[in-house]
Amino acid sequence: MTAYHTNYSDNSVSLNDPFTITVVDPCDSPTSVVGASLADQEYTITDDKQTYTIPVSTPVPSWCAITYTYTVTGNAGQAITFTTTDPTTPTFDFLFSSNLDLSGSDSTDYTVTVTSTIGNVDTQTDTSDFKLTIKNPCVDPTFVQIVKSDLASLEYIIGDNKKTFAAHPAFTLSYSPNDHTLCGDIAYVGQFENVAVDDDPMFYTTSTRVFAAESRDMDLLENNPRKYQVVASLANYQSSATASTVTAEGDITFKDPCVDTFGFSSTSQTNPASDNYSGNNIVFTLTPFTLDPSDLCTVTYSCKSVSNVSNDSSIGCDNLVTAGKLFDSASADVGGTITVSVDTEDY
Repeated sequence: MTAYHTNYSDNSVSLNDPFTITVVDPCDSPTSVVGASLADQEYTITDDKQTYTIPVSTPVPSWCAITYTYTVTGNAGQAITFTTTDPTTPTFDFLFSSNLDLSGSDSTDYTVTVTSTIGNVDTQTDTSDFKLTIKNPCVDPTFVQIVKSDLASLEYIIGDNKKTFAAHPAFTLSYSPNDHTLCGDIAYVGQFENVAVDDDPMFYTTSTRVFAAESRDMDLLENNPRKYQVVASLANYQSSATASTVTAEGDITFKDPCVDTFGFSSTSQTNPASDNYSGNNIVFTLTPFTLDPSDLCTVTYSCKSVSNVSNDSSIGCDNLVTAGKLFDSASADVGGTITVSVDTEDY
């Protein structure tokens, strides 16, 4: 190397010994890196892919390249993909639909820690955290909704034997945005007038979705038709306050057995002993008619006519004296009597 004054080039000094100029990259030993504040995230299992592009960290010097890595608690890494191909847009993708282990029965929180690293030789690092909540789709009707079926109109005659009706249609599950089978079966509860059935007047078998009816309560004739319901919920989430629950309602009409009887017929009657106008009482005892149901229906007996062989009887229904409950029997198996007295003046 030769040094001289600009205007006196002949006056120069030369140095023959070599020396080295070292150019140092400031990113070999950078000053610092500061991670950005990260927002908490939520993902519901079976949902479409959710994306979160995190804000970039701040390096000093500002041109130093940043390397991003992450860790996460638990097994949530199964649902995470982290892409840093473009260092200006480090991006998390959340996607999972294999099972419900990551959410549990409702939801589970995980901590995702992002580490920012700079420095080619001596490194500087900083970490930032965000909470990832992985949620169960079965407790959110936005993702899983029970769809009810129509219930048939039913009829039952009070006092009849137990009547079993056809099974009502199964309810179905509607999924959004993707179908799956993670939520299990639908559970059914049968109700009569919004109260769980108690075997009178209705029965319900959950496993077969079958209603039956049996009752001798004549008060059921009031306010017909009555209402019955099926309440459906997810069997594995019946205690959940948020999971889908639906109620279907139908009509049941209770019919009067005294109108739609199971059997009502007259019986043979026994004639009273003959009398020769003695003036003594002639007593006829009724053999009750046959009625089913005899304990639920009131039978009224009445005199239709009184006749003799010559069809000129002077005795009519008004002349008869009744005893017991002949004309207003509270029970079909209780007979009554008709008493008439005739003497020679009636001849």
